[in-house]
Amino acid sequence: AINVEYITQLQRMALKNLIDTKDSKFVRKPHDDDDDSTPDTAIQKAKWIYWCAEKHLEWNPSSPFYNPNNDAGVITRFGSFNYCITPGLTIGYAVGTEEKDVPHYEHTKIYPEIALKSDQQRKKDGDVGCGFTPVSECLWIVDNPAISAFRSRSMTSAGMFNIEAAGVPSREDKRNLDYSMKLWQEGYIQKWFGISSAKAKEAADFMGNNYINTVRDNIRGQCTHGHSCKISSVEKLQRTIDLSEEGAG
Repeated sequence: AINVEYITQLQRMALKNLIDTKDSKFVRKPHDDDDDSTPDTAIQKAKWIYWCAEKHLEWNPSSPFYNPNNDAGVITRFGSFNYCITPGLTIGYAVGTEEKDVPHYEHTKIYPEIALKSDQQRKKDGDVGCGFTPVSECLWIVDNPAISAFRSRSMTSAGMFNIEAAGVPSREDKRNLDYSMKLWQEGYIQKWFGISSAKAKEAADFMGNNYINTVRDNIRGQCTHGHSCKISSVEKLQRTIDLSEEGAG
């Protein structure tokens, strides 16, 4: 899920940097705060722009084997940026820019390829950038709103990153339990992402009712075309099945 304010920020940036006033039919009038119109000072400065969320939340839904709060699930806050996560990852195209004109990378490589690559390496790679100088500005890490994205970590995850057997968060911490309870009870998740605790609990219950079948299906999907292929993922999934069978026995 994406914070609505994050989308608003991207729209403002796009209108200011990807559209030229002379080419727009919707130029903003003086004293008009319409976010859907082009600022009267807008100049197309770039052919394309990447945007990534700086901070996000991860949700581990309650399950038959992990339900410490007896609620919608545990939320962990990730407040430091390491790489572009997929929720919120957006590419803006200027008028006339085609998909073939924009470099595409795995989401974990976007930041080093665009923001960290040296000018010498860019020249060697034939990387002409998006039109911004420096080229590193072709990637914008959005820090407003404070929390931009919300993603789930459940047994449907192919890579099983930040999740252990039985759906337990890798960063299990009592502080996360307290933080989760506050976010759910005070309605922050619904305010930021439109997800109520009741709906999250409903989703968690659905996954719980199909828990082991989901885990088995995930194992079957490992190392197939287009999916992750990690021994650690298979081991976590198999351990979950083992725990279930031990409990049933």
